[in-house]
Amino acid sequence: MRWVRSSPSLRILLPAVFLVCARPAALVWPRPLPQEARAATPVILISVDTLRADHLSSYGYSRLRTPHIDSLAQGGTVFTEISCQAPITLPSHVSLFTSTYPFANGIRENAQVLPAGAVTLATVLAAHGYETAAFIGGYFLARRYGLAQGFQTYDSPFDTQALKGALDLKRPAAQVLAGAERWLEKHSGRPFLLFVHLFDLHQPYDPPGDYRALAPESEYDQELAYVDDSLGGFFDFLARQAKIPTGISFTAVR
Repeated sequence: MRWVRSSPSLRILLPAVFLVCARPAALVWPRPLPQEARAATPVILISVDTLRADHLSSYGYSRLRTPHIDSLAQGGTVFTEISCQAPITLPSHVSLFTSTYPFANGIRENAQVLPAGAVTLATVLAAHGYETAAFIGGYFLARRYGLAQGFQTYDSPFDTQALKGALDLKRPAAQVLAGAERWLEKHSGRPFLLFVHLFDLHQPYDPPGDYRALAPESEYDQELAYVDDSLGGFFDFLARQAKIPTGISFTAVR
C-alpha cells in the first residue's frame, strides 16, 4: 500500500463535482484559465460511482483519511449542496455527458440504450479534433448501452466477458487506471478527453487485503481507502508527465 501526495503542479482546470444523491455533495470551482490555455486544454474526467461526500475527510469524516481526493479541492471554492439527476449509474452518466435530464434523453434505468446520434461531451470534443478515450470500471456503462458514442477508444471488458457472479460487474480501480496511464503515454501529444469510471464503491465489496485493517468495521471505507490510494498513484503519474497540461474534472455519481 502506498500513500502518494499529488503534486501541487496539477491544476484543476474544470469543475470538480461530487454528485451523491440524497446526501451533501460538493462542487469545486477552479480559478479562471488564461485565455491562451482555453482553446484546446486536455481534459480528464474521473467518475467514482457511489462515492459519499460524508465519508471524505475533507468534509469532516474522522474514521478515514482520503488525502488524494481531498487534494482536488485545494485552491477552489467548495459548494456543499449538489443534486444528481438520477440515483442510478447509467441515467446519471447520460445526464452528465449530454447535459440533459432523464425525461429529455429517455434514459431512466440501467440497461436502457442511449440512441445513436446523441450529442455528448465526447462527440463534441471529437468533432473539434480531440483524441477521446474511456476506461470503464462497471458493467452498467458497457459499450452496448450507448455511452461510447464519440469515444475513439472505449475500454470496457463487460461486453465480451461472461458474468459468473456479482463481482464480475466491476473491475478494480488499479486495473482501470493502469489502462488509462498506458493510453496517455501514447496519446498525449494532442488535445484529449480521457474518461475514467471507477466502480469499486458499489456493492458487492471486495477490497484488497491490505485495506481491510484500515476500516475493520466498514467494507465501504475499505474500498474508499483503496480507491483514494489508487487515485493518488494516478495523480503521481500525471505529475511525472510534464508534457500533459491536464484539466481534471472529478465527479461522483449516484
